Amino acid sequence: MIQSWLHQAEQAAKTLPNGKRVYQAYAVLLNFVWENDWTGACHDTSAALYMVLAEMGFTPQIVVGEVKAAAGIFDHSWVELDGKIFDVAVGFPGEDGQHVGPSVFASLNLDTGGPTELHYGVRSPSGLDDIGRFVSTANLEQYSTAQPVGSTIWDITPHVGAACGVNMPDLRSKYGKVTRVVRGQ
Repeated sequence: MIQSWLHQAEQAAKTLPNGKRVYQAYAVLLNFVWENDWTGACHDTSAALYMVLAEMGFTPQIVVGEVKAAAGIFDHSWVELDGKIFDVAVGFPGEDGQHVGPSVFASLNLDTGGPTELHYGVRSPSGLDDIGRFVSTANLEQYSTAQPVGSTIWDITPHVGAACGVNMPDLRSKYGKVTRVVRGQ
C-alpha cells in the first residue's frame, strides 16, 4: 500500500513547482507515520509537514476544519500549499475513526491518482467538537502542551526535517505562535 501511495505522489510531484522537494518532505513523513504506526495524528502530522515545508522555503498553510467522506463528516487538520491539499494522516485513522481512503497529495487520491473524493472545509450542523475547537484556537505552543512528553511536534519535526536534509532551527520559538487557518466554520 505505502509503496503504491509513494509512487502516485512522486508522479504527481512532477507537475508541481519544486515538486521534488515537496514530495521529499511528504514521503519522509508518510514513511514515518507508517513505520511508527502513528495513526489518528492529523493535528501532529499537519504541524510537522507545515514546519518542514516552511523551512524548505515554501509558504504552506496549516488548516483545521471538517472533512466530508462517504463514511460521514469528521474533524481534521491538513496542509494546503498553492491551493492543493497535502494530508498524510487521513490514510491512517485512529482507533475510533473509520477508514475514509488513502492519504492525499496535491489534492489527489493516492490509490487512484485522481482527485480526492474527500471534501475539505465543509461544515456539519454541529460544527467542530471540543478537540477541534481547541485545535482551531490554540497556537502550536498551546497545542503541544496537550501532547505526551517526548512525542510532541517539537520532538518529531526535527527528525522529519533532518531526513530531508533541512536544518531545523529552534522550532518552538519560530513556530510556537502559529495558529491554524480554520475552514468551513
